[in-house]
Amino acid sequence: MALRTLCLTAALCLSAPALLLAQPPAGAPPAGAPPAGARPGGGGGRAPQNLKVLPADTNIFQTMMGFRQALGVGCEFCHAQNPDTHRNDFASDANPMKETARAMIRMNMDINEKYLANLPNMTDKPTITCGTCHQGNKIPAAFTPPAGNGPGGPPPAGAPAPRPGM
Repeated sequence: MALRTLCLTAALCLSAPALLLAQPPAGAPPAGAPPAGARPGGGGGRAPQNLKVLPADTNIFQTMMGFRQALGVGCEFCHAQNPDTHRNDFASDANPMKETARAMIRMNMDINEKYLANLPNMTDKPTITCGTCHQGNKIPAAFTPPAGNGPGGPPPAGAPAPRPGM
């Protein structure tokens, strides 16, 4: 019984601040109404600023959470901190990693739209994501082929011998 009471007390203590913060202030629009300046599909809050690669109708919150999971990083990995407020300045380009992220997003879009979308005889639409290579790591692990299957190694048993010039 004591453990159950302790668990319920802990749950209440942990969730009470979130419940209080979730309540709209007096005079605010009703719950469920988009905040002023919100953009459809944006995940709430203000419309994102300084988008250079992602489409304007991107659900930015969902997209950024996907990037965090795929790379196993926090927001500060790509976003600079405002020195006055000590909060992430999402519109700032001060962190050079943000430009690297944009290049990687462009690469991902190109692979999906220009190459994979044009593969013949595909029954389902193949796509790659950041997680395809990163798999939860900041830097993707280098691929090492199994021994003997790379260039110069013997072909697997039963495989045809490579042709000259290949």
